Amino acid sequence: MLTRDGHRRFVLCRVDNGGMLDLERLGAARYAAGLQSKVELEAETSAAAAARWAPSTRAKASGRS
Repeated sequence: MLTRDGHRRFVLCRVDNGGMLDLERLGAARYAAGLQSKVELEAETSAAAAARWAPSTRAKASGRS
């Protein structure tokens, strides 16, 4: 219905941080939207990307000093 109204670009909200679930949803949305439409995941913010790729700050609980 949206494509009939002239919409050709669709953006999906991330629900799995770009993981497998998001990729499956993206594929289904692309199929449903058709070849003439562009479907993509929302852009990841720089803060979210930094948090995901930052090294862990927790100390190891090895019991050694």
